[in-house]
Amino acid sequence: MTHTDNTLPIPNILTLHSLLSGHPPLRPSLRALDEPRNLEINIVSSSESASQRSVEVKLGETYVSCKVSAQITQPYEDRPFEGTFAISTEITAMCSPAFSNSNNTDFSTAAPAIVPATSVNVPSNGESNNNNNSNNGSGSGNQENQLSMGGGAVMGLAADQGATEILLGRLIEKGVRRSNALDLESLCIIAGQKCWAVRADVRFLNYDGNLVDAASIAVITALLHFRKPDVELVGSGEGTELIIYDEKQREMVPLSILHIPICVTFQFFSTESVERNIKGESLDSRSRSRQVKSNNGDEGDDDLMDVDYEANDGPRASNEVVIVDATSEEELLSQGSMTVTLNSNKELCQISKSGGLNVDSKKVLECCQIASKIVDKWTKQIKQVLADDEKKRRNPLIEKTLSTVNDRSS
Repeated sequence: MTHTDNTLPIPNILTLHSLLSGHPPLRPSLRALDEPRNLEINIVSSSESASQRSVEVKLGETYVSCKVSAQITQPYEDRPFEGTFAISTEITAMCSPAFSNSNNTDFSTAAPAIVPATSVNVPSNGESNNNNNSNNGSGSGNQENQLSMGGGAVMGLAADQGATEILLGRLIEKGVRRSNALDLESLCIIAGQKCWAVRADVRFLNYDGNLVDAASIAVITALLHFRKPDVELVGSGEGTELIIYDEKQREMVPLSILHIPICVTFQFFSTESVERNIKGESLDSRSRSRQVKSNNGDEGDDDLMDVDYEANDGPRASNEVVIVDATSEEELLSQGSMTVTLNSNKELCQISKSGGLNVDSKKVLECCQIASKIVDKWTKQIKQVLADDEKKRRNPLIEKTLSTVNDRSS
């Protein structure tokens, strides 16, 4: 169904919230909480060069394209032995009406994906509520009947398209460059004079949640697939000449990729009020506080009397729901997000969490374990796609010639 006001209808919000708050929590797609959507990776041929192609990634209905290019430039003065790497992100007009080029976004009518932390009143008696929604995220009014919205959508920070593009680019670039996934020293040609400047252009073609993960997969796959021209230095001293060979003269050279970092994003939900989430209180912590007071002979505070008790298990162990690879609707209800960047060696490259619900160290470790399994699966798929593409690109005549040479030498 298409909605002209670019917002998710209240019935859908209530349905999604009731599913996530159930026992056990459920998702509308019937996926497990730690189950990502189907991943498709395609390498598309370029009309400009037979060896340079773009990578298209489809994660569920989220669609991202990435193309890597390189040119020779002068290195930075403080890093004369290294090349450079940069990421450019662009959210196209076809991506989603949720994004706007205007810096003066009207949050009362903007799409949910870019609305900052806000809340909507949910009537407890089933009657409609005509009050205006609160847009400041302060949690005023009847907190027990409010759902936090937009806290984790597109990292929960961007107020316009430009800010979203910058945040996405920085997050992915840190995962690749600061983790030394791309060997920048291998891009040096002449120390302090010439180096390769590698650039990844990311275009978001369709938005259905989790842009970060889809973009990180597209970028690292494009870097692994990319081939740069071979170069040779002729002469010495001031008379040194740099010769650049095209793909018809010499085989193109792959980039030096030391490991494969991939982002996995988690969204956090809570059925408690926004006020208690901001304070960092949970049912579990309040029940422990109440128990301590009772042991000391003190009367319990009135605020501690609303602890939810299960029929047999006492108070809930945790009132937070954590899901991976959220859709746009799930991001709308999210009250916080966290992006974990790992490689298949179980090495943690970065953790990025921008506000939202408080998450303890145990929950972070659980998320890292879940992310590790997902990264292993996606890494194998990336390698398989690259291997299949390499078979398609092989020149049978060249392989036959090399085979003949090897037979003679043996």
